[in-house]
Amino acid sequence: MASRKVLVVRTPLPYGIIDSSYTPANFAMDERICFPRNAIIKTKCADILLNQILVSLPNLTTLCIHDLNGFNEENLHLIADRLPNLRNLWLLGIYSSDFSIIPNRAFEMLFDKLNGLQTFGFFDDCRDHSILSRIPISVKHLLLYGDLRFPVRTLNYIVDRLHNSVEKLYFKYSSNAQTQGLFDCLRKFRNLNSLYLCSHNLKNSKFAILHHENLNDLSVSVHTFYWKNDDNSFTLPQFTNVKTLSIHIVHGRINTTRFKTFLAHFPALQILNFCVDLPLRNPFFQRIMKAISSLTSLKELNLKFAFESELKREFFHLLISNLLSLRILRIGIVYNDHLSVVTNLINVMQEFGGQLKAELYLLGNLEQTLGIKTNDNIELYHYHTTRRGYFTFNFERGHDFMQRNEC
Repeated sequence: MASRKVLVVRTPLPYGIIDSSYTPANFAMDERICFPRNAIIKTKCADILLNQILVSLPNLTTLCIHDLNGFNEENLHLIADRLPNLRNLWLLGIYSSDFSIIPNRAFEMLFDKLNGLQTFGFFDDCRDHSILSRIPISVKHLLLYGDLRFPVRTLNYIVDRLHNSVEKLYFKYSSNAQTQGLFDCLRKFRNLNSLYLCSHNLKNSKFAILHHENLNDLSVSVHTFYWKNDDNSFTLPQFTNVKTLSIHIVHGRINTTRFKTFLAHFPALQILNFCVDLPLRNPFFQRIMKAISSLTSLKELNLKFAFESELKREFFHLLISNLLSLRILRIGIVYNDHLSVVTNLINVMQEFGGQLKAELYLLGNLEQTLGIKTNDNIELYHYHTTRRGYFTFNFERGHDFMQRNEC
């Protein structure tokens, strides 16, 4: 126990309720971060956490707390006292025993003690957010969630404090009348190199102002990919330094013409993660893949589909024959026709693959998929219902390319 470095503490779900957002891989504010599965502890009481667990974890560097009751001013102070090596902290809904708001002075004590903090994640939509002006200036990775009540002045507090130190920013917000003001604040982070934006909709009239000279990693998660200015035009700056682009489309629709234009503004792109949670049927699927195939500088391409897609020979030929610099291709989820999909991939790779390595994530009858033959350049991952994940034949866990093992 004393050697543990990562701890995630959350309230147990009611019996019988299963919520995928609470799985270890998707827990925390930045759902791309994958915590170790053995790092999760479930408790309903803050006293158990503080008085029985933390005292035996002197080497803890990462702590994530989600929806726990029973906190008071002294409890937050104890976190800093008992965790001298803490560098990453998420506080996502902590409440006193009677659900009253914990006073700002408790957070002032916490921040004063954690002067070496590097990651800070925060969500409390009922609080006077002026306390965020006291976040330690050592913080380089900032994670914020804003709902309809998230005011511009809140972000101003943070920007005034951390405009020189923040290098990675995760910002999840709901669309509201203050969106333009929020974006105006975000552009003031001077040394930003990694940005994650999650919103119902991003109009490029707002998005364009987020062009940062140092930005090399950009992630956007939207409900609808239909970006335009208020006058229906479509203009964006050239993101010449962005090497990694991640796009997650939750639902709604995709304007394929604007999608192609959007990708054209990333001339030096090397890694593309594309995840879509809505059905893609032809001809829309073909248009999207054709837009992706124009990114000739790509070295790694990760495609994740929540619904069955047509992975025919033409699909693989379009990507592999055009993306000649590609070294890694990951595709999931393959729902049906596993043998046909694998055969098509093998044939195209033999013709154009070169140094390409491919991974396919297969969902279906495990016994049937295990019998599919490949070659040294293709790795198959099979869904294991008991272990709730994708594994090779030798039970090596598959890499979820939309997540990052940063903690």
